[in-house]
Amino acid sequence: MKEVYLIGTGQTPVSKGLNKSNRALAAEAVTRAIHDAGLEKNRVTALVAGNMMSGILSKQQQLGPLCADAAGLRGVEAATVESACASGAAATRWGFMCVAGGFHNAVAVCGVEQMTHASKEDTTTALATASDWETEGGHGESFISLNAKLMSLYMKEYGYRRYHAWLAVNLRLRCSGDTCTVILDVHMGVQER
Repeated sequence: MKEVYLIGTGQTPVSKGLNKSNRALAAEAVTRAIHDAGLEKNRVTALVAGNMMSGILSKQQQLGPLCADAAGLRGVEAATVESACASGAAATRWGFMCVAGGFHNAVAVCGVEQMTHASKEDTTTALATASDWETEGGHGESFISLNAKLMSLYMKEYGYRRYHAWLAVNLRLRCSGDTCTVILDVHMGVQER
C-alpha cells in the first residue's frame, strides 16, 4: 500500500442563498484545493464527490463527473459517493483508497450539500431517506423522531440517573474572505431529575 498525504485544501463559504449549483460550489473548492497543493490540474486523475440529497432536492444525480467537468477536470475518473451524513467522509476514504491502492497519484475529493433552497418539508423528507425508507421514513418517521425513539430506548435500557449532566455546545463559524475559524464553546450543567 502506498503512503497517502493530504497536500491541499479548499473551501467555499457556508451560507444560505448562494444561488450556485452543487457542481459550481464543488468546482470552486476543488480549484482552490488544487491551487493550494501547488499542482497542475492535469496531475489530478480522479475526483470523488460526496453527496446525499442532490438527486432529491436538486433533481441532479451523478455529481462526480459534473463536478469534475466544472472544475476543469473533464475526462478524469469520477464518482459520487452517498453515505447519508457521512458522504464527505466516505468520499475521502474512497480517495484515500484510490491513491493507497496505486490506481491514482493525485485525487480530488469534495463533499457538497445544499438544503436551504428547498422547503422544510422536502428537506425533512429527503433527510428521512438516510434511514430505512421502507420501514421508517415511508411511515412518517424523521431524523428527529428516530433520534427521540433511540433516546427513549437508551433511557429505558440504562435508566435515568438522579443527576443528569447536560452538555450545551455552541458552534460559531466566523468567515472572512477565504479564511474560516470554528469556535466551539462547551458548557456543562447539572440538572436534577
